[in-house]
Amino acid sequence: MIWLALAVVMQQGAPPPQEPRVQMGLTIQPDTVTVGDPYLVMVRVRAPAGTRMAFPAPPDTGGTVEGVDPVIERAVTTDPNAEDRTAIYRLAAWDTGQVSVELGAVELTGAVERALAIQDPTVFVRSVLPADTALQVPKPARDIFAAERSWWWLVLLALLAATIIGLLFWWWWRRRKRPRPQLVEDPFVRAEREFAALAELGLPEAGEPGRHVALATEVMRDYLAGRLGEADASHTTAELIEALAARRELPLETLGKLLFEADLVKFARRPVTVERSHAFAAEAQELVRRVEHVEQARLAAEGTRTDARRAA
Repeated sequence: MIWLALAVVMQQGAPPPQEPRVQMGLTIQPDTVTVGDPYLVMVRVRAPAGTRMAFPAPPDTGGTVEGVDPVIERAVTTDPNAEDRTAIYRLAAWDTGQVSVELGAVELTGAVERALAIQDPTVFVRSVLPADTALQVPKPARDIFAAERSWWWLVLLALLAATIIGLLFWWWWRRRKRPRPQLVEDPFVRAEREFAALAELGLPEAGEPGRHVALATEVMRDYLAGRLGEADASHTTAELIEALAARRELPLETLGKLLFEADLVKFARRPVTVERSHAFAAEAQELVRRVEHVEQARLAAEGTRTDARRAA
């Protein structure tokens, strides 16, 4: 009986199993912005290995705070015993003062089943109006007086009519002249010239490796927009990859890595070394050359098929 009672007491006093540890962090850069200027909200979650994370979508447009770009997710660590990911939200606020937004919760499944509520990120938004706008006092209204008849308004009316007639004649004269045909430069030739000019600037050695990466990305994007009908210069990284998804002959994996790295440098202020900035520009130029080779091969094949159909 004594051993039985002792076993019951030990069973009742045994500590409950510990829940797997989950950590969440929130970073805002910068914490003070102007109305309409974008800022970054980075949400980092660390959970046991085998946990799947579903971050909420950015806030809809039309509210006080709206998402500028789709959310960017990236792995933070390669620890096999943990799943560590960061979601980057690029937002813009359209009101002044302390402004916060509700992002929602991160859904965890797999090794851990729970929802992590994200703390509402708050920034201070400055107004773009002058500081003394609210101190301006309007002048008092003037007394009503009787209008006197005069002839000067006839002169003004005649001058206005002459001005309108002169503008119409100038517009007609400009329209009748045929504009000279503009020569459109080949996108590949332009890209090669711009890569060479970028290399001569020496921005990494001047302390601006991040700007070197951003300009190399712009040259690559301009080439893709000029050469590929599916690409557009206004596309975000996700939109550009989705637009080119059907073109499996293109080096889409390399393109996605370069664009994602450029987004981190431009928007998340990720530091970049001088050597990496040069290597990034070289990889971007090599990708342009690979895409040009694929496009020239495709155009040659289409020309051969066209000639064969005409011969038949």
